Amino acid sequence: TANLNQAIVDEYIRQNLLPSHIEQIVAVYRAQCDKMLDCLSHFPEGVSYTKPDGGLFIWCKLPEGADMLDFCKQAVMRKVCVVPGNAFLTDEKEQCSSFRINFSTPTDEQLEKGIKILGELAKEIL
Repeated sequence: TANLNQAIVDEYIRQNLLPSHIEQIVAVYRAQCDKMLDCLSHFPEGVSYTKPDGGLFIWCKLPEGADMLDFCKQAVMRKVCVVPGNAFLTDEKEQCSSFRINFSTPTDEQLEKGIKILGELAKEIL
């Protein structure tokens, strides 16, 4: 990294500003996570999801036998970004019915809209 960037971060840490910043962003991400989890509670029966202990992602699972790759493709075609679960496997060709979603950047409105679209897609495959 550039020396100026390093000097800025050094000063930021020396002034002990990092702990309060971490508190602020944890509160923001916790609220966004809670919002997404609330929206996901309206998913159709048969679709499960994790409640994360940390991080910025929620892992969702479609019913066994569902075409997860087609589901993800349909989501992206509707402007909702999801990551197919097989991207996290050592063998991407292995059968997988899971996908990952991120709650760190969308607004509340975008979260609601995106999860509604995913829920409608899930109903189509059930």
